[in-house]
Amino acid sequence: MSRFTENRGVTLLGVLIFLGFLSFSFFALGRSIALIERLKRETRSKKEALFLAVNTLEHLKKEPLQIPTQGEVSEGNLRARFRIEEFSEDLLLFKVEVFEKEGRKLYALETLAFK
Repeated sequence: MSRFTENRGVTLLGVLIFLGFLSFSFFALGRSIALIERLKRETRSKKEALFLAVNTLEHLKKEPLQIPTQGEVSEGNLRARFRIEEFSEDLLLFKVEVFEKEGRKLYALETLAFK
């Protein structure tokens, strides 16, 4: 037997395969972290939009307003556009839409309330 058949050391091909696998794993990990951060930002934005929509709606229900009415409220990098219409003799329709400053719609809320 030659000494090459009993060679059990690390070969260059084995090292290259391992480095390729390691670099692919780090790439996948980096993409996963970036995705998680993007989802966290989107979730935070949607939560803030929900709070703005609900707070705007509650504020409008407490105020005596002329019907129909519409307007806009800004808070941070969000703006809420609201509209109040007569739905029937006894009911009012409240519509609130929340947008980012760039114009992307994040949340919409509609509800009915007694006059």
